[in-house]
Amino acid sequence: MSCEADGSEPLQYSWYFGRDKIVTDNIKYVVSTDKLTVKNMDLGDKGGYRCIVTNRQGSGTTSVSLKSKGPNIVIPISQQNGMEGSSITMTVRWEGLPTPTMEWIKQGEVIASRTPEGVVQTTSPRYTVTKEGYLTITNLVPEDGGSYSFRIQNVLGSRDTAGRLYVAKQSRIVQGRGPTDINMEQGGTVTIPCEGQIDSLLESVNTWYVDGRRIDFEKESFNYKRGPKGQLIVKNANVMMHDGDYTCALATTADEQTATGKVRIKGGIDLDVI
Repeated sequence: MSCEADGSEPLQYSWYFGRDKIVTDNIKYVVSTDKLTVKNMDLGDKGGYRCIVTNRQGSGTTSVSLKSKGPNIVIPISQQNGMEGSSITMTVRWEGLPTPTMEWIKQGEVIASRTPEGVVQTTSPRYTVTKEGYLTITNLVPEDGGSYSFRIQNVLGSRDTAGRLYVAKQSRIVQGRGPTDINMEQGGTVTIPCEGQIDSLLESVNTWYVDGRRIDFEKESFNYKRGPKGQLIVKNANVMMHDGDYTCALATTADEQTATGKVRIKGGIDLDVI
């Protein structure tokens, strides 16, 4: 609580709870001139507080009533999706006075907690709890997925809310099923694969590039065609049109993987030698 006052210096501040003057004891109360901190609040702290400010010209008084409110979940945990290796913050909105103790629970175990004084305890250095009660998990692993509960508790009771976290595995282009170096005949046709392993949660699209330029399959249908599984089909091979580096970019809503291979047309000029 704070007490603002205008007047000629020096100003002297006194705090009262009911009729009793409050002094700093570092256990329940901390008085710092115009501010009063009430620690470890309980139901006995409800009531009227007064701040009296005096100087040589007189005094002034302001009052504030400290009320209690049982814990309540305003916005519950929702299902959230994270990507393996990234970080995520699980949010929740609550209200309650005195400030409640906050706990995050997974599979019946309290994995992170925060006291009204701001003391945070966790079972892993990857966890932290903000003053709002948000749980942040860094360097996600698939085992982080599952059901989570959030509990708040003060002297007036407790409330819980539950939600789920899904951790998607990182996408990858399957070894041996991506672009590789290929030699092909002038005028020939070749299929370049790009097979990926994608988490079922994620939508994906693959894009093909030649020497850094994106291939437009509609405008370049004479030279290129997309296969049913995202492969690149190079048609009517010509050293001037097709000789180069081919890159498959496999992009999802959360990440992107790329693989590159060289295509060399037999009978053409090896530009790397010149």
